[in-house]
Amino acid sequence: PVHAAPCEIVIFGASGDLTRRKVIPALFNLHQQGILPPRTRITGFARSEMTNAAFAESLREFARRFASSFTTPGWETFAERLRYFSGAYDDPAAFRAFAAREEGDCPECPGGCGIGRLFYLATPPDAFASIAKNLKDIAAEQERLLQSVNEANAKRTDVLEDQRRLIGCLAY
Repeated sequence: PVHAAPCEIVIFGASGDLTRRKVIPALFNLHQQGILPPRTRITGFARSEMTNAAFAESLREFARRFASSFTTPGWETFAERLRYFSGAYDDPAAFRAFAAREEGDCPECPGGCGIGRLFYLATPPDAFASIAKNLKDIAAEQERLLQSVNEANAKRTDVLEDQRRLIGCLAY
């Protein structure tokens, strides 16, 4: 069994196609295989207004269609991991509210436990810089290390320039 510290995977662009067709089915498969540590939660961040329950329900059919190991009981336990936060990618106040939410949202650690977070940018490239800047500012305020993963469309010729801009936004 995996005995990892609590972790949160934050998916920016959580209501988008990449998240629904690829990211969530892949994470669900890891859950089903017992590879995703038990205390890992998955938080979607997007502009659409939605509750945690509505977010989970919006993903269910995509997991059924695209995950290789879908079962209803498996989905029900996986859905307990899911959270949702609505905010604009270019709004520093939304990121501050998100940071405040995440500190008090760990049931095992009232008052915050400093859990590790991985930020996955499943957004269009034009949102990368705003997200990166806001994450960097929050990380600096909280004196935390910042890790992120972003999807790059290999068919585009300007991917390298997008990556350079993103690195520039993340640099302290």
